[in-house]
Amino acid sequence: MQDISKELSKASKTGNGKAAGSPEFIVTSPNTPDMVVVVERKADTRYHLSVNRDPPRGYAVDGVLQYARYLTPNYTAISIAVWGAPPSN
Repeated sequence: MQDISKELSKASKTGNGKAAGSPEFIVTSPNTPDMVVVVERKADTRYHLSVNRDPPRGYAVDGVLQYARYLTPNYTAISIAVWGAPPSN
């Protein structure tokens, strides 16, 4: 997991490369150490996908693609973008 954190250390969604990116979930398995699943979530459907898929900060799909760009040089990355709020109690 440290290697993945290193890859994401400059994957900030602001695009300045000075901060770490932090998806909602990072899933790995010891059986497939070269594979990682990253999940990015937005609560509202309006923020699922932008027209050009390029402002990573505001949209789930755009953000998860940003993380994949940083991970794919060294990992097989499966990127999942979802929308919806967590259930209320």
